[in-house]
Amino acid sequence: MRSLMRPVLTAAACLALAVPLVVAYPAQAAAYEPLSERGLANSSLGAGDVPRWISRGVRPEPQQTFRTGRAATAPALCLDENGGSLEGRRARQSMDSSVALRMNTDVGSYIYQYRTREEAVRAWSELNSRAARCQGRVEVDLSDDGISTRMVVNTEVSQTPPLYGTAGLTLFIDFDIVVDAFDSKFAFVGDSYVSYYLAGNSIVGVAFTSSEGSRGVGRVTRGFVDTMSIVIAQRVERRSLAS
Repeated sequence: MRSLMRPVLTAAACLALAVPLVVAYPAQAAAYEPLSERGLANSSLGAGDVPRWISRGVRPEPQQTFRTGRAATAPALCLDENGGSLEGRRARQSMDSSVALRMNTDVGSYIYQYRTREEAVRAWSELNSRAARCQGRVEVDLSDDGISTRMVVNTEVSQTPPLYGTAGLTLFIDFDIVVDAFDSKFAFVGDSYVSYYLAGNSIVGVAFTSSEGSRGVGRVTRGFVDTMSIVIAQRVERRSLAS
């Protein structure tokens, strides 16, 4: 089985490396329109987007959540030097589409739609500025009501090749969490890798997250995330122009 999978994984990795080079061209000046809830849902990660090698035989069943107004979410980033969470500007509307791959592991797409293209561009600029404040290593100790928590979080921030003239943003986060509570100790070890792009009136992200105890996100998995972030961004861009 392993020998049969190797060429498939190699091909997937090559595709992931090739796609950014093919689509890295700036878009012509255009007017964008916000997508409807249905448009956001159709642009999101679907069951057919999840290959068998990453789902490991699990039938992909996306769970989609649409939020608007004050309930809408913001692009998640990392921890700052004080252990506080950093995130981007809250969207006007957001659409999450998450697929559980196995216990404590999932992949998902996240679309954060703003009122206008100009607002999306400002939100993108803010996202990159805040990402520059991500700390490479943060150690946090918390204690409350007899429960103590120690977190060690390592973060890597980088840029990816341009899409429609704007470079993407990626974050790799490795976390190690130990919780002491009521004479019991619980440990959580895992990783998260996310790739963001600006498209239409939105910031688009695709993320792979696992807390099953493994360390590191492999090259092929990163390639899948990078490629799918481009695919989702292309859907949003195309539909925003066609609206």
